[in-house]
Amino acid sequence: MKSNHSQAIARLALVLGLAIVFGCQPPQDPAGEVTGTVSYEGTPLEDGIVSIVNYETGFRLDSEIQPDGTYLATTHKGGLPPGEYQVVIFPPEIADPNPPPNSEPGMIQKKMDNIPSKYRSPRTTPLTFTVSEGQNTFDIDMSS
Repeated sequence: MKSNHSQAIARLALVLGLAIVFGCQPPQDPAGEVTGTVSYEGTPLEDGIVSIVNYETGFRLDSEIQPDGTYLATTHKGGLPPGEYQVVIFPPEIADPNPPPNSEPGMIQKKMDNIPSKYRSPRTTPLTFTVSEGQNTFDIDMSS
């Protein structure tokens, strides 16, 4: 009788375990994927970072600008939480070509004249964007 009771408990534990693993996944939060093109006075950038930040929630996502000027902002969960975001564009980091003597080379921002300084700081960027659930497009054309 004890073995039947133990077997019943083991079966119940197995069924509950399978239900948790396969059938009781929490619903995913809504998310929005953002794509676009970054350009300076009509010419697509070939390099750089698009940083999308929601200062209310603290959520931040950095996306690399591709050689054709496009970027894709998404996460393993499908995208950014819906809401208002500030957008900052800055150059990528590269190895310092002139490190101090007897030291390891550090990282510096790549010199890029086609990213005006006002777009590089959250305090001065004029770029804001509302992310909605699903696909979003935000093209950026910077000017001096």
